[in-house]
Amino acid sequence: MSSINLEDLSIHNEEGEEGFSFDFEEDGEEVSDMRWCLLGRLLCDRPIHANSLMIRMADLWSPVKKVSIKEAKPGIFLFQFGHPLDMEAVIKGGPWTFDNYLLILEQIPLGMQIESIPLQHVDLWVQIHNLPIGLMKEKVGITLSNFIGKFVEYDQNNKSSFWRQYMRVKVRMDVHQPLKKDTRVKNIAGEWCTVNFKYEKLGIFCFVCGIMGHTERRCAVRYDMEVDNGIRGWSSEIRAELRKQGGRQTSRWLQDNHGGSRVHDGSSGSQQQGENEPNIRAGPTHVHESATGVNNAHVNQLAPATVESQSSKLVQSSSQPQTTNHNRPITIISPVPVSQSPISPRADQKRIKPTNMISGSDIQGSSEEVVEKVVQAEKKRRREEEKGEVKEHSESIRVLLKYEACLTIDVEGRSGGLCVMWKDSVKCQVMNYSRNFINIVVEDEEVGKWRLTCYYGYPERSRRKLAWDMLRDLRNMSQLPWCIIGDFNDLLSQEDRRGVHPHPNWLCSGFRNAVADCNLTDIYLEGHPYTWNKSRGTTRAIEERLDRALANSLWLSLFPNAKLEDDVDDVVATGWRANRESGVVDKLACCAENLYKWGRRKKIRFKDEVAGYEAEMARLRGESDMSSMSRYHELRNQHAKVLVQEESFWKQRAKMHWLRGGDLNTKFFHASATARTKFKKIEKLVSDENVSITNQQGLCEVAHNYFEQLFKSKVGAYEPVLSLISPRVTLEDNERLVAPITREELRNALFQMHPDKSPGPDGFNPAFFQHFWGMCGEDIFQEVTGWLDRGFFPSSMNETNICLIPKCDRPNTMRDYRPISLCNVLYKMVSKVLANRLKFCLDSCVSEEQSAFIEGGSITDNALIAIEIIHYLKRKTRGYKGELALKIDISKAYDRVEWGFLKGMLTKMGFSEKWIRWMMLCVSSVNYSVLMNFERVGPIHPGRGLRQGDPLSPYLFILVAEGLTSLINKAVAQGDLHGVKICRGAPMVSHLLFADDCFLFCRANLSESRKLMEVLKVYEDVSGQEINLSKSEVFFSRNISQAAQEDLSRVMGVRHVLGTGTYLGLPSLVGRSKKATFAYIKDRIWKKINSWRRRPMSKAGKEVMIKSVLQAIPSYVMSIYLLPDTLVKEIERMINAFWWGGSTNKGIKWLSWERMVPSKDRGGLGFRDLQVFNLAMVAKQGWKLITEPHALVSRILKARYFPKSSLFDATLGTNPSYVWRGIWRSRQVLMQGRRWLIGDGSKINVMYEPWLRSKENSWISAPQNLTVHNMKVQQLMLPNQKAWDERRILSMFPAHTAGEILDVPLLTSIEADRLIWKEERNGIYSVRSGYKKMMREKRDCREAWTIMGLESVIVPRLQRFDNIRELIFDICAKEDIEVAGRVALLMWSLWRNRNNWLWKEVKASASQVGFEAYHGWEEWHTANLRDSPVQHHDQYMSLGIWQPPPLGKVKCNVDASFFINGGVCGWGWCIRGSEGQFILGGSNFLHEKLNIMEGEAMAIKEAMCEVSQRGFTQVIF
Repeated sequence: MSSINLEDLSIHNEEGEEGFSFDFEEDGEEVSDMRWCLLGRLLCDRPIHANSLMIRMADLWSPVKKVSIKEAKPGIFLFQFGHPLDMEAVIKGGPWTFDNYLLILEQIPLGMQIESIPLQHVDLWVQIHNLPIGLMKEKVGITLSNFIGKFVEYDQNNKSSFWRQYMRVKVRMDVHQPLKKDTRVKNIAGEWCTVNFKYEKLGIFCFVCGIMGHTERRCAVRYDMEVDNGIRGWSSEIRAELRKQGGRQTSRWLQDNHGGSRVHDGSSGSQQQGENEPNIRAGPTHVHESATGVNNAHVNQLAPATVESQSSKLVQSSSQPQTTNHNRPITIISPVPVSQSPISPRADQKRIKPTNMISGSDIQGSSEEVVEKVVQAEKKRRREEEKGEVKEHSESIRVLLKYEACLTIDVEGRSGGLCVMWKDSVKCQVMNYSRNFINIVVEDEEVGKWRLTCYYGYPERSRRKLAWDMLRDLRNMSQLPWCIIGDFNDLLSQEDRRGVHPHPNWLCSGFRNAVADCNLTDIYLEGHPYTWNKSRGTTRAIEERLDRALANSLWLSLFPNAKLEDDVDDVVATGWRANRESGVVDKLACCAENLYKWGRRKKIRFKDEVAGYEAEMARLRGESDMSSMSRYHELRNQHAKVLVQEESFWKQRAKMHWLRGGDLNTKFFHASATARTKFKKIEKLVSDENVSITNQQGLCEVAHNYFEQLFKSKVGAYEPVLSLISPRVTLEDNERLVAPITREELRNALFQMHPDKSPGPDGFNPAFFQHFWGMCGEDIFQEVTGWLDRGFFPSSMNETNICLIPKCDRPNTMRDYRPISLCNVLYKMVSKVLANRLKFCLDSCVSEEQSAFIEGGSITDNALIAIEIIHYLKRKTRGYKGELALKIDISKAYDRVEWGFLKGMLTKMGFSEKWIRWMMLCVSSVNYSVLMNFERVGPIHPGRGLRQGDPLSPYLFILVAEGLTSLINKAVAQGDLHGVKICRGAPMVSHLLFADDCFLFCRANLSESRKLMEVLKVYEDVSGQEINLSKSEVFFSRNISQAAQEDLSRVMGVRHVLGTGTYLGLPSLVGRSKKATFAYIKDRIWKKINSWRRRPMSKAGKEVMIKSVLQAIPSYVMSIYLLPDTLVKEIERMINAFWWGGSTNKGIKWLSWERMVPSKDRGGLGFRDLQVFNLAMVAKQGWKLITEPHALVSRILKARYFPKSSLFDATLGTNPSYVWRGIWRSRQVLMQGRRWLIGDGSKINVMYEPWLRSKENSWISAPQNLTVHNMKVQQLMLPNQKAWDERRILSMFPAHTAGEILDVPLLTSIEADRLIWKEERNGIYSVRSGYKKMMREKRDCREAWTIMGLESVIVPRLQRFDNIRELIFDICAKEDIEVAGRVALLMWSLWRNRNNWLWKEVKASASQVGFEAYHGWEEWHTANLRDSPVQHHDQYMSLGIWQPPPLGKVKCNVDASFFINGGVCGWGWCIRGSEGQFILGGSNFLHEKLNIMEGEAMAIKEAMCEVSQRGFTQVIF
């Protein structure tokens, strides 16, 4: 072999500097070694785990003559092939990627330094799409290739078919240049058209700058942007989709590189280990990295674990940092971890994978790879293949679970094996590892460092002592807090085993001693106590707890609430991830099968486990030794836990959503579930042929035939109604409706459902999806968007069960049942999202006569209007024009809606085609199955109808009902119908619609009656609705003769009634006897109490039932009516008797209702004072009249009762309705808690309106100058300015009053005067705050005693003394000087307050009087104790630590300051990024006296405006 030619050696260069110059020749030993070498680097911005890269690349290439890989420089690798064909195959098979990063490869040119070789070009196959026909030519490809980069190769397969979707060319790309997305070419017509480029095997690239090798998270261009508007020039569309290639995690082609791992060929065997020597060698290990970034500052800061490969003994690494050799795998440290508990141990795993722990950590590799055994026998080769499958499976799991890396230790035969997966969110270091354990040091920002050991114990009994010694050795490896988890193959006690034969005591004792030597404590296992079983279902069945977690006291002090969870999450995870390629519906089916098996095991064990625990507790109850007592306490805890689980099971079946608290109510729920079962059971039905059916088959046939007929479409002409509908939906509304669905929308729709609502045919209730949303949410989101885009659902997703709910006590026919649709929750999520969008534009689509399901509307609005109109008709005794009110009953309103009419209404209203397609998809893709005594009857394929139970149905129905409104409005406009006006100036009302409850009004004559029925007939024919005239009612005004009333009711075909009964569940006519009218409320409460009295219920359960059920029964009626006081007292006595357990009112009530009403912190039970609550609820109607004057109900009541004044100045009037009486009385609640916000001040009287900012008194105190009494607040302001006229105010008012006026801020953001409710921050009245205010006023008398600390002194004496004089004398005689002094000062304060109210009309509340007396006492007490030593106490404030926002978001902090003397409020704000860097800030001030809440609100408002104007979208305040 020739050597380098030295003849032309020169020791001087041309410039005279010393050096050497050589000639390079192609032959030579070293050149020969470099002939078949490639130089490469990964196109990424982070360090790469060298060992992982070597293994992965060798796996992918599979060279025949092996390949040697070596890290020549940091991040630069040499690949030496054993044959040129192997190297050529790699070059032609490129590009290659590792963890989605491109590998740039270049052949090494002779005479160049490695660092001088430019590794910046990569050859990529590019697909050119959308080429005009006829341009699939090589010259076109060359031209376009040179536009993209530099032409390399033209794919000859482009010519293999007469048609191909794209042209394929290989292009040499400069990785520093942006990727080309498209260009323009001219077609044969001379028009420009766009051709698109898609890149095969394209690695990571940036959507901002289009350059390969980094993501937008690390893009310098993005950081240089002033405002990131979210628009990206590149997307994943330029990535060509190819079938992914898999690879095993070790390689038989990876050759020794004299610094990494070495794999022997078949002729070399591995060193055998002694039988009694523990296998603690380090390997074989497989590490896989992800493509996430790495903090380079942490590289080379951890020492690699050192392994002696010959002796197989583990040597611990030094704790001092060492420099990592470039020929060895480098250390990878994750970015700065988030502050969280890094590892959540999970147990109760299947025995097949005993220690498959997943942890968030980073890893440090070993310095040497251990030599693998290579066997030659066929059986040995199959075993090696099985190992490869395991490793490939662990890699697939890592990718699936989105973990960044994993450490895998092989199985030995069919036992052993460890796998740890970690994420970048936690900072960890692998200390050492072996076949039996992996030691990891976890570093947490909050709790510091601790050690996790993933462990697998020897399964052979002959090696148990070695396992115990290994535990002791593990204990000595570190002094950090320690948790060890895994498969120990050992039992701590006999309780860890259930089976025919006991576990050997010497094994239990040995394991316990080892655990005690290590100072470890067993962590509580929640769920089934055994983790391994054998021979299940036979008499030889064995169950053992082999898997457990142990921790020392240091670790338990860091995580005191740690426990091992039940395995239900694993059951669902296994089913969900069983087939990644299948759809969500198939995944749910797989989960259902797994949960069915798991649930049967859990359900069956309830009774057996409870009996077993009770029997063993009875056996141990008489024992006194420590072991028995400890076991007894353990059994008692387990017994209580099983009882709670059993209660939850029966609670779900009982569907008692109101019972959220209390102790165990298992028997109660069991009885409730039994009652529900009996209630739902149908024993007899009468068919259409009037034949009684009692057998199950006959019942099913009756139900099937009924719904087949009910859902059969009757096509009619829709034009008579559709021609009256005008467009109502704006372009902006349509854009908002059909915008792409977001993940947050879908999640909100799911969590708006009650977790325990009834499931659909798939069996999953909302609680399942809510609990597992983190696992299944993304898959569901992707599927839902795909379904809506494609325009169809999977066949089984919209299957619906019909549950029959009786509408009367003794139902006989199918008409007596209400069909409730039980939809799949998966469908309801989609429907709920669409319904949430639709409800925001309904206000513009629906007339004011409909108040159902409208944002801001209320069911009580229509009820109030109907009651006022009926009252008007009742009192109308004069005039020749009579009027009538027709209440119609629509039979099966939802089930008869014609789909064609619905689609026509949506089209006419102006909804977009896409939205209409979505609506009809939800409506028409359904198929039903009727639940008849738990048997599914069907399927039934409907042709019309809306489902009761579908979130969309109510909104679609009121859109359909707009057809009836249009017909009535047309008749009114033409003069064929006239509505009702209850007084002069009131709006005319022709109809009221609330879903399917309809009230129609017209004049009581023959022509209008016939016209009204004609309108209803047209609506029936068009919409499919059916008016049940036999259940409809008509009520006439009293100026119509009885004969005329009978004739008109006969013409209309409806019943003539003296009163219209109930409308929307409320009495529409209240007679003289108010108690008789509302007696049904008392009857309902009694029936409810009587039905529950026979069922077992705990005291806590009774409390929750009273608060959630009994007190809620009258709430709806109380919302508009004031119930008679005598009725309220009777209801309270009835509930009180139920509470104390008496079956009649004659039982002993140990406490009066008044004593039980106060809250629990005041000695009561928190029951409602029904009278006060009633007044607070009616006051809400008065508040609506004030704040919503343009509502239909407000205009009607104002015109009738206070046309020329405000509600607070209104009189009761003559012959008022009963609802107005209640509203008029409730004004007192509003008058005490209202206050005006000043806009222009034109509506506010200075003396007679509350507008000052004082919490206790918002009125100007009297007496004042007479000229002030008729002034408006506007007159106290400067003309045309939003500022006070200080000179005028100071001249007209006393100094303290003028100061109070000047303290009121005049904000430019408030343009008009408006009333607010002082008790709520948002200024809107609520029943809760109104009730609390009135209850507070009732108990105010005691607040002064409590503040002074005298309640325990005064209250006991109240019942002993008849007058206050004796009470005071007793206190002075028996209490000490301090108590007597407090009483004296409180009496003086009360007397002073009385005089202020009498002579100055200034009254303080009881709390104010108490605080005044308290401060006076403290001052006096301090003054008299000047000579005593004063003790100073340090005050510590808990300072909140500022936390940075997540990556990609910014955080805005605001604060306000107040200068009381100057009357100025200032505020400031600043924005900081995810690394705490300052981005933006600002400040402002206002010359007004604001309180703290207003100042902070102004700061937040200005900050929100600023960030919005500057384009920030991801802001945390």
